[in-house]
Amino acid sequence: MENRTTPLHYCYAIFDLDGTLDNQMPNYTRAFVSVCKEKGIPEKGLAESYANTAGTPLHQQFRNVLGNNGTQSTVESAVTRFWQLVDKNENPNLFPGARELIRSFYTQGKQLYIITGTETSQAQRRLRKMDLQQYFTLILGQSEGLEKGPQHLHRMQEQSQDTLFFSRAFYIGDGPADMRYAKEHGILAIGITNTLPAEKLKESGAEHIIERLEQVLPLLERLELSNHK
Repeated sequence: MENRTTPLHYCYAIFDLDGTLDNQMPNYTRAFVSVCKEKGIPEKGLAESYANTAGTPLHQQFRNVLGNNGTQSTVESAVTRFWQLVDKNENPNLFPGARELIRSFYTQGKQLYIITGTETSQAQRRLRKMDLQQYFTLILGQSEGLEKGPQHLHRMQEQSQDTLFFSRAFYIGDGPADMRYAKEHGILAIGITNTLPAEKLKESGAEHIIERLEQVLPLLERLELSNHK
C-alpha cells in the first residue's frame, strides 16, 4: 500500500460504483430489460428508462416500471432475477483513470467510500477482483434492508466521527440520484457524463461536471486553492 500524507480540505471521497468507476451499464441494462420483458412489460423505452434513473435503488427502478403490477413479491423476484443475469455476465471493467485516481486520493490521506445500488457483497467481490477493496473505508450497497441513499451517507458520517463530514466530502456519480443525495446533504456534487448528458446531472444538483475521471484531480486542486484564499 502507498504511504499517506496530510489530508487536503476535502478529506472524504465518495464514489458511486456502477457507471462511475466500473462500466457495468451495458450488462445492467441488458439484465433490466430482460427481467422487465419476463414480467410482461413491453421492451420499448426500457433501456432509456433504466439510464434515466441511474443511481436510483434497483427496487425503486422496478417499482417505477412495473406500476400497478409492482407488488412487493414481484419486485423482489425481479431484483433476484436481475442479479442472476448480472452475475452470469459479470466482467469488471474499470473506466480509464479510475485506479490511478483512487490510489492518488489514498496517498493524499483521504478516506474513500463506495455507495452503490448493487448488493454489498457483490460490490465487495467485484472490487476485490479489481484489487481495489483495500483502499475503501466503507463499501455500502443494498443489504440488511438498506437501499442506496441518505442512510448510507449518514453511516459514513458516523464512521468518520467528523461533525463536518458532509462539508468536507465530495461525491462523484453518474446518475441523477447521486447528485440529489449529495445536494440534499451539502456534499460537493461532481457529475460524470459516462451514462447521461451534463444537462440531466446539472438539473439534479451537480455543481461540477466532468467527462473523464482524469479531470477530478485538477478540479479539486482549483477548488482547494479557492477555499484557501
